[in-house]
Amino acid sequence: MNDLKTADFDELETLISRSTDSELTAEERERLNEILRDDPAALDFASRAFFNEALLRDELRAEETGRMIGGDFPLTPPEPEIVPGRFHWKWAAAVAVGGVLGSHFWMKQEDPVVKIPKVTEEAPIATLVRSLDSRFVAHRGTSFGQGDYQLETGVAEFLFRNEVVLVVEAPAEFSIHSDMLVKLERGRIRATVPTEAIGFTIEAPKLDVVDLGTEFGLFVDDDQDAQVLVFTGEVEVHGDGQKVLATEGYAAEWKEGKPVQIPDMDERAFRTSRDITRGNWEKSKRAILADPQLWGYYDFLPTAGREGKLVNRAKPGEDGIVIGAQWVRGRWDDSGALLFEKNDDRVKIQLPKNLDKVTISTWIKSDYVSGIFSAILNSDGAYRNGAHHLQILREGGLRIGVSGEKGYSGKTRKHLIEPGKWTHVAFTYDNESGEAKYYVNGQLEKTFTFEAGKSLELGPSHIGQWEESPNSKRRRNFRGRIDELFLSLRTYSAEEIAEIANAGNPPTW
Repeated sequence: MNDLKTADFDELETLISRSTDSELTAEERERLNEILRDDPAALDFASRAFFNEALLRDELRAEETGRMIGGDFPLTPPEPEIVPGRFHWKWAAAVAVGGVLGSHFWMKQEDPVVKIPKVTEEAPIATLVRSLDSRFVAHRGTSFGQGDYQLETGVAEFLFRNEVVLVVEAPAEFSIHSDMLVKLERGRIRATVPTEAIGFTIEAPKLDVVDLGTEFGLFVDDDQDAQVLVFTGEVEVHGDGQKVLATEGYAAEWKEGKPVQIPDMDERAFRTSRDITRGNWEKSKRAILADPQLWGYYDFLPTAGREGKLVNRAKPGEDGIVIGAQWVRGRWDDSGALLFEKNDDRVKIQLPKNLDKVTISTWIKSDYVSGIFSAILNSDGAYRNGAHHLQILREGGLRIGVSGEKGYSGKTRKHLIEPGKWTHVAFTYDNESGEAKYYVNGQLEKTFTFEAGKSLELGPSHIGQWEESPNSKRRRNFRGRIDELFLSLRTYSAEEIAEIANAGNPPTW
């Protein structure tokens, strides 16, 4: 498509999108045929677009609607194994334009791979994978081998090489002896043990807890008395010559070798991976809100008295207007998001103009891409000067650019946006250095260089949609959830973007 003019490309893109949605008029169908007959580059582009559409529709037929909405099917179907003589790119384009979208191919299926934990002597026994305000005495780094450790402050999550997970809360003194044995002198540990590591043991001064395939908590106080909770599965508790089989719901305090039931023990007393991530996100959020250059912060929570508004917490009065999209749960149990399901679902928003430095950050959970593009945040209008587009391609990459003189346009590599999974997307623009950078999950994926001196003109925009003109039927609908978006009038560093992505990414959901 490099040989086509922008206007021709825009027309072709519109016609292809309307064709895949079965909305072509007779005149539009004839115009599309005319373009494909006269331009080999256009035919090649259309062939690939229609082929991807055929793959997607075949996949949709194979999945239940509930799974589709939940995001369990792949954004890009598996690479097809073409049967010789039964498929051709140009044939696919001709068939699609004629109104019969074929799927003459075989899908290549692979047997699922079962991962079995592998223990290697070269790997450290345990690795620090998450932490919240943690500080160890006389230890640095993330690798933990045999030895004694003291956690002074915070919470630390360890992944053992046999896939045992321990969440340790300070103050804590513990020692690691092997993949299967940890000793806790004092402190609080939550253990999650896979089937392959049944028999994993935590020894305390007055008792031992032997796992039988479970998730449990152990607390040892300064007097070396212990509390044992079983969240799922079962464990054996060995203390003072007796053995107790403790199953799900068990909660007891062991004193003088005897267990005493704790009827009101709260599981939340033992921190989880999610607690660590949530704590880091709250710290990150406070830092963002303290940014003196922050122009807009949208937490996607409905606000009493401001119904139908996406409230700007940083700049009162600059709220977005919610059209069609529904308020739903966000990344956390008590956080919000907007669900975009229908063609008209969107948020109309007025953003600043004449910008020399910008950072935009948001979290998305894409279910699928309904057309060629799926808009995350797009400036309104037909490529007005300085307008910016941030959107998803069907194969899971980003399509991005700034229109007009001295603008740029391009796309990232494929398969960055996984369906049904929360993904962090960020963009920075610096008019002085002439660089625009795009990040996915904290990783720099694309850098554009442009002639310095071009300001960004965001202006009227839409979240989850692109409005070419008020009466345009051209759509770039987002399908899924969007949660937390902010705009700063300064350029964040790569390190800051990575910190925001790492802090805000929930371990599940």
